[in-house]
Amino acid sequence: MLAVAIGFGPSTAAADVADDDPHSRHADEGRPVESGKEDASLSLAAALGDGTASVTVRHRYEFVTDKAFALDAHASTLRTTLGYETAPYRGFSMLLEAENVRPVGDDLYDNTGAAHRRNERFDRPVVADPGLTQVNQAALRFAANEGTFMTLGRQEIQLDDQRFVGAVGWRQNHQSFDAARIVTDALPGGRFNYALVRNAHRITGAVDPLTGHLSHASFGIRGTGALIVYAHALDYERDKRRSTTTVGAEATGRRSVGAAWFVVYEVEAARQADAFDNPMSVDAGYVHVAAGGGYRGVTVRGGWERLGGSPESGQFNTPLATLHPFNGWADKFLATPAGGLDDRYVRAIGDSGRIGWTLAYHYFSAATGGTTYGRELDLEFVFRTPWRQQIAVTAAHYDAKSHSSDTTKVMVWTTFGF
Repeated sequence: MLAVAIGFGPSTAAADVADDDPHSRHADEGRPVESGKEDASLSLAAALGDGTASVTVRHRYEFVTDKAFALDAHASTLRTTLGYETAPYRGFSMLLEAENVRPVGDDLYDNTGAAHRRNERFDRPVVADPGLTQVNQAALRFAANEGTFMTLGRQEIQLDDQRFVGAVGWRQNHQSFDAARIVTDALPGGRFNYALVRNAHRITGAVDPLTGHLSHASFGIRGTGALIVYAHALDYERDKRRSTTTVGAEATGRRSVGAAWFVVYEVEAARQADAFDNPMSVDAGYVHVAAGGGYRGVTVRGGWERLGGSPESGQFNTPLATLHPFNGWADKFLATPAGGLDDRYVRAIGDSGRIGWTLAYHYFSAATGGTTYGRELDLEFVFRTPWRQQIAVTAAHYDAKSHSSDTTKVMVWTTFGF
């Protein structure tokens, strides 16, 4: 079977917005792709030839003005991927995906590319989309039964809202991992997910060697939502100061109130500590509390997210996460400041089918000491045409007080797929 998808833009699943919203806080919790029931009579040759091919093309223009730079960033980039997944043969299937990212026109931005990929435009703001060609995914999959799947090789991993582990789908070069992974529904009323990670292939084109253990279990809460517990242990080879263990739990859900009204909630807490041969002391906490409600296609929620940090106890960081959807779309807090981060926000999301929109306000301060870092306003409009195309404009304005500098971003993207 041949399936072709052509698109211009990011794609990240969401719980309370459209599935292709790039700024979603929620994505699938590592649920594997299910190709359907296997034909027992299918030969190996037929399985190899009767697979699913995919072609994707994505274009985005990103403009950044930052008061720390005399010049602005203009990043027009095109991402092209070619993929093929075989049909299952005795439970086994193979996935191969290659990608190419290229600037369209002059690359007037700092692309932060690794090694020879760095364009050395140090006089302009960062847009982390270096030009490259590489294999993004190459994995062998095995379905032991309908509820248990194993994947070995280079693969994208997305856990829950991607706050801790994700594919960084907003950037043109997605993050993937060399990993052995098992996902099973064998837990009573729940799902278990474990991955042994050996390398992280970063969005810059760099390869980050580590030994990572990602354990994750989710359980349905009758009529209200889900309970998630997780434990991550990351042992980095090159920079031991990043080696940590993290344990946490999250409860999240949505409940209808009457015919059209509903309430949503999210409560999460985690603790991070230094581990393995980390020479630095890390003992930092994480808390995220959010609640709100909505009517039909409109949701309004308020939240408080705190990433602990102090010079004495280190900072809470999530180095394998899809960071862009969190703490403002201006990307000013991709690493936690020395004093930690306190993000108080209000977000409104609307979806009428053809038109989707998001409006968010953030107030940032230090978790230790309470110093005001700055404020940010984010806005996005997405229009879905009858011919399956999406046209979108995303904007972010960060008003700096004591952290970084005033920054405005405007991102224009469009998607089309079938």
